[in-house]
Amino acid sequence: MSEKITEKITVLKAKHTKSGEEKTIRIDKKRLMIGSSTSSDVYFQDSEVSAVHAILEMGGLDGKPVIYDLAS
Repeated sequence: MSEKITEKITVLKAKHTKSGEEKTIRIDKKRLMIGSSTSSDVYFQDSEVSAVHAILEMGGLDGKPVIYDLAS
């Protein structure tokens, strides 16, 4: 008898509104940093995006994803 294996994969599709650059990111942790720092989980090379621009928290509000704008 074969065993059914299922894995839940969460992905984020982000599009930079100015340049049109699109990224598809596999989310494998609870918090992602979004910014222009090369150490960001979601990296945008743009002078209008701060080094640590926002945080995406999975399951942040009633189990739903939340983006926190860090107003930086």
